[in-house]
Amino acid sequence: PRLREPNPDLGSPLPRQSLAADDCSSHCDLAHGCCAPDGSCRCDPGWEGLHCERCVRMPGCQHGTCHQPWQCICHLGWAGKFCDKDEHICTTQTPCQNGGQCVYDGGGEYHCVCPPGFHGRDCERKAGPCEQAGSPCQNG
Repeated sequence: PRLREPNPDLGSPLPRQSLAADDCSSHCDLAHGCCAPDGSCRCDPGWEGLHCERCVRMPGCQHGTCHQPWQCICHLGWAGKFCDKDEHICTTQTPCQNGGQCVYDGGGEYHCVCPPGFHGRDCERKAGPCEQAGSPCQNG
């Protein structure tokens, strides 16, 4: 015997399986998933959520979202393939050391203008006597 539940609209019982299937199709996003026999919503690859309503972002996406699976659309102020580059790095952080001047290049990239005696991506290296003289060291 099948379990039955009363249907208040019809006044007659309906099979429980039919209720589950009807319930699933009313809330599951059938464009991105399907109804399983147990009444749950099974998502297609690239979709997630109780009702398959959210796309899955590209793995590694940090400050972004998606409209379709595997995208990484950057939130305002972020750039790069993984939305991991701060577009305001020169104003919100201090990447340049030792008095270096940060210059934003766009796309989340920057460079430092180092003061005399310092070099490196972030002016983190102090120039030695050979570098300051402009000639390479000859004995080690």
